[in-house]
Amino acid sequence: MEFSKKLVSAIILSSGAMALESELYDLSIEQLLNIDVSVASKQKVSLADAPGVISVYTKRDIENLGYYTIRDLASITPGFSSASIYAGQNNLMVRGQRVEGFDNNKVLVLLDGIPLNHLRNGRAPIDTDMSLIGVEKIEFLKGPGSALYGTGAFFGVINITTLKKGKGSHSEAQFFGGSHSSHGAMGFSAFGNDEIEGRVRFAQYSQDPTGEIYGYKSGTQSYEHSKTRTNHGFDTVADSHSDALIKIKKGALKNLSIGYIQNKNEHGTFENSSDYNAYTYEFVTSSFYGKYQKEINEKLSIDSYLRYSESIEEGNRYSYNFVFKGYDGQVEAKYDLNEKMNFVFGTSFDYRFLADNSSGTKQGNGQGSNAFVERGSGPLRTYAGYGQLSGSLNLGKGLLYTVGLRFDEVNSDYAEASKLSPRISLIQKLSDRWNAKLLFSSALRSPDLKSTLINAGVVEEGNSLKQSKLNAETANSYEFGMTYTAATYSSSLSLFHTIIKDALNRRTFDTKNSYRNDSGETVSQGAEFEFKYFPVKKWHIFFNGSYAKARLDKLSQESDISGQDVAGAPRVMANIGTHYQFNKLQLTLVGKYLDEFRSDDQDQRDNGYFLMDLNTRYNYTDNLFLSFKVLNLVKRDVRVPSFQEQYYPQTIHLGAGYRF
Repeated sequence: MEFSKKLVSAIILSSGAMALESELYDLSIEQLLNIDVSVASKQKVSLADAPGVISVYTKRDIENLGYYTIRDLASITPGFSSASIYAGQNNLMVRGQRVEGFDNNKVLVLLDGIPLNHLRNGRAPIDTDMSLIGVEKIEFLKGPGSALYGTGAFFGVINITTLKKGKGSHSEAQFFGGSHSSHGAMGFSAFGNDEIEGRVRFAQYSQDPTGEIYGYKSGTQSYEHSKTRTNHGFDTVADSHSDALIKIKKGALKNLSIGYIQNKNEHGTFENSSDYNAYTYEFVTSSFYGKYQKEINEKLSIDSYLRYSESIEEGNRYSYNFVFKGYDGQVEAKYDLNEKMNFVFGTSFDYRFLADNSSGTKQGNGQGSNAFVERGSGPLRTYAGYGQLSGSLNLGKGLLYTVGLRFDEVNSDYAEASKLSPRISLIQKLSDRWNAKLLFSSALRSPDLKSTLINAGVVEEGNSLKQSKLNAETANSYEFGMTYTAATYSSSLSLFHTIIKDALNRRTFDTKNSYRNDSGETVSQGAEFEFKYFPVKKWHIFFNGSYAKARLDKLSQESDISGQDVAGAPRVMANIGTHYQFNKLQLTLVGKYLDEFRSDDQDQRDNGYFLMDLNTRYNYTDNLFLSFKVLNLVKRDVRVPSFQEQYYPQTIHLGAGYRF
């Protein structure tokens, strides 16, 4: 709290410069439709020329939509969706695939190139523990990304780029409150002069239980057990995040940046909790890092970082407090071979371990298959080297190619994996407006500390494992896409086929749940499309959708589910929205449709549902604005299969913001 107070003071005391208008606001409509992205290649290219299937949201989009979390944006992104599970915890689903449990560990999230995922289980911060205030743009890369980013970039990569201010200063603060006793504050400050530049961001959000749980007895904080699952509870939330960065522009330390990031997520209580204010789980990750970027000459540039991190997971339900520490770093170089060809290459390391000050290592009373002990001092080590060649050939209107390869080696006492992750991208320019994309990419997700330490605990208690050493799960994805960009609208279509092998899952063996690689494969295939239209610059219309079918094929160890669909993920998604600015009043309306969820027992598909969101903003002055937002405008009671918790309970927020 003390650090957040200091950040608020920094915003309030900033010099009263004119409000910063991001360069994105000055772009033409055609430029807005084909914004530069970097997540698929680690270098800026236009969206149509990017070697990947990407959806991007700018600062302008985020403000118009009134969405300030990754989860909110994922819910309207083709190929992505999210589900509420386990008492207020949310998971991402990508292309028909979902994560078992609430680890949410198969999408890599980056903030200005720094990974944000939790050290223990790889959990990605997608809620108000990573607000999007002060963000220039956020990119969603769908499909494997390990050839560039290594283990963890399994289903996709989300890349957040913050606003920069070379000279002068700009600050903004927002406050809001509403339904379910929810309230929050967020702000940022960007500043710069000839010697330094930097930024500060913060956010805090809390919410009481919505009371929208099946079987919940209003006012009693208890359940009718016949109407709810035993693992469900109140969706209480208390999140916060803060980050800061200072870049030195002169002197001996020129081009060196020093940064700090903290994400904190507290959520939920279960049915046996007597006090719903005692949060069931708390996840905290804090990182200190140094970053060095420099153009050596006209052809060669380097980008590197070194970081120390600490992650905490505390479970009040089971009275444990795990502390994990880690060191990771990367050195990357880009060399321009000529005007049409460049080479990106680098190396990275990651070293993480369970700290000595962890406590309460047992779940529950230690009895039963789901009880676990996390023990063992063995660290998890990852080393990698990678390279990527990009260029163009004079074939037709131009052929863009990208060829990349990455090698990752992972080892610990209970895991061992060495994998090559290749990628190939061919983009044929058919005309000034049409592009055709042919993509192949691969990925791995290595065992994490959670899986290796749980397996160590199983052995320490005298039980046996199905596998003595865990291997990495792998994914291969084949994609074909078309893009079209005109003066006032753009459209894209992509087809994908993804094969996942050796999936890491937790299964019962020798009376205890332990981790192992399932044999066989999961096959996901489908299509995605996206359409954006600007009749005029102040009026924006978008429409997108996706179809994804994921099946569990050839599973010998789990023959009872072989051939079944992946449960708990939708097949069909469609989103439509419009934004219009009436002088000082801005209005945005979004409709979201999901259908064909498969339940765990495979007996039924849940009916589809349609939700609407409304966001309005009134610019009272050039600096002061008022906002009114409603999530789930029609107040539909929609339940996500497998978990039966409400998908976006109706929430109404009134807010105000001021730009300094």
